[in-house]
Amino acid sequence: MDYREIWRLMVTNPIQRDSFYRLCILTYQLGDVVKSTVYEYYYGDSGVHGELKVALADLIAQIHIFCLHRNLDFEELEELGLKRLADFVVRRM
Repeated sequence: MDYREIWRLMVTNPIQRDSFYRLCILTYQLGDVVKSTVYEYYYGDSGVHGELKVALADLIAQIHIFCLHRNLDFEELEELGLKRLADFVVRRM
């Protein structure tokens, strides 16, 4: 199953089509990334990498879904982000 198929299933539920709701879910997943990073900072990296991997995977999945919701191409945005990051690093660093 790919992201488009999953989105087609999700879109049948009205709340899933709500932009604010989608953004809340995405932000919630970002919170898990932050939490695992904070835990790593305070408690060391023992066992944290697995939690961070899952948190990042969930965040990436929600970003994919948000892109589909907003009719944006994830791969195109990923390329744009890479270009903008490279430009920033070359100019500023």
